[in-house]
Amino acid sequence: MPTPKHTGVLTMAQQECANHQEGHYCSSRDGDCILRSSKRCDYFERCVLPLAEKELPRQKEYARARDRYRRVHKISFDADERRCPDCGTILPRRKRYCLKCAKKRRTDSVRQIRWKARSLDNT
Repeated sequence: MPTPKHTGVLTMAQQECANHQEGHYCSSRDGDCILRSSKRCDYFERCVLPLAEKELPRQKEYARARDRYRRVHKISFDADERRCPDCGTILPRRKRYCLKCAKKRRTDSVRQIRWKARSLDNT
């Protein structure tokens, strides 16, 4: 089983597609999964890719796989669908990070500034 770091489109199809069976066999097409030959699959786009939006254990990896699939097949991204680079959730307008990640980054930044100030005071 691939590590979450290597989870891709095929792994996402393997784990979540209802038509996918052992050995990359697609029951709806009565043959090999067309994702293996880097072709577009309507069922995968309608039913499996939206799972990247849901709160699943592998949401980040699924979001990366979805983005890779869209890039390869030149499917345009919605302007409102920008993602947080840390957690992968959809961003509000004019924001660089989601609220939770922005708070974490701000806390880390303040902590680092204080740490540097303390180390300079001690010398």
